[in-house]
Amino acid sequence: RVVEEPSTICNVKSSSNYQGLRTQLKNLARLWGYNDVIIPGVTRDGQVIVTEMSGANLFLVKDGLLITTPPSRLILPGLTRDNILTLAKIIAKELGLKGVKEEYFTIEQMLNADELFAVGSAAKVTPVCQVDTYNNAKNRFEPNSIGNGRPGKVTRAFQAAYFFIERGEAFAFDHSNGRPAKPTVLTEFVDHVVKVDIPASR
Repeated sequence: RVVEEPSTICNVKSSSNYQGLRTQLKNLARLWGYNDVIIPGVTRDGQVIVTEMSGANLFLVKDGLLITTPPSRLILPGLTRDNILTLAKIIAKELGLKGVKEEYFTIEQMLNADELFAVGSAAKVTPVCQVDTYNNAKNRFEPNSIGNGRPGKVTRAFQAAYFFIERGEAFAFDHSNGRPAKPTVLTEFVDHVVKVDIPASR
């Protein structure tokens, strides 16, 4: 748990607090058989919220809203996060999103999200389909599926769009064979991504 206090510096990548804490936690998570760790934080008014993963920012989708933790001393606001926010403003309508918000969210809100995904230089856009939480009474981790336990429509659309943009491409899809067709504007491309069940790894 990290606390939003002047002594806590998580928004500077080179700080020892950022590097040391996250490296240790991720190593510990891997020893337990997990991919990564989600770090809770405490705001100055005492609210316990979700900050980020060890090296990636988090986005959740709930009831048509795309939400991510706002910039603060609790997170490192990454470039990929900024790019996803910019992309979201362009394609929100095509994805059926009602809005994009930068606001704190709790662990309970995260566990009850429709979709959850991580973004970062290494993570790119990675679906988070299960978050296990520790049950102190039972002395064990218990699984919690996010949504239906599979990458959701919004996550897959951002993932596909991000990879195409990273390669300098933006394609529509030919519905007859599911393959990229002629280049098109990004909003048209994403509209096809949403309508066609494209594998998340594409």
